Amino acid sequence: MLREADILNRLSFITSLGKCRKRKVGSLLVVNNEITIEAYNGMPEESGLSCLDGDCPRCRTEVEFPHGVGYDLCFCLHAEEKVISKAAQAGISTLGATIFSSYQPCIMCLKKICQSGIAGVLYIDPWEIPNASWGIAELEDTYRRLASSLPNGVEQIKAVNLGTGNFYTK
Repeated sequence: MLREADILNRLSFITSLGKCRKRKVGSLLVVNNEITIEAYNGMPEESGLSCLDGDCPRCRTEVEFPHGVGYDLCFCLHAEEKVISKAAQAGISTLGATIFSSYQPCIMCLKKICQSGIAGVLYIDPWEIPNASWGIAELEDTYRRLASSLPNGVEQIKAVNLGTGNFYTK
């Protein structure tokens, strides 16, 4: 039986492969206690383009696109988007699955997670909801309501270093 520590140690490795200039993020799709899909963020794999080489204008331009703004203009796929897309390509159902992610899903990814029938998300690092910069006080409340619509919700996992590698716990 696959242990949560095994899943999250694998997540640590997948995250290290991330191909985005702003932040490396990894996600795993777990179905029936089995890792079925692994993905990390970056530009579409078959495009020949690389965010690390500056091919994504949003990621390369910090001032014009601050945190949480302009995701629709980003050419990088988020790890959660990629894991859902790769499951679709492979004909793997996401219904009832769990996503383990190194970063809390943004609003855009959370919508896709809910629509794809995923039961819940466990993440390590929190994503800051950009309320202050947009002046929309309801963003955080709506995010929480959407997250609570998942049967298992969206929950942070805390990192613990045991000196022998990475281990994470709720």
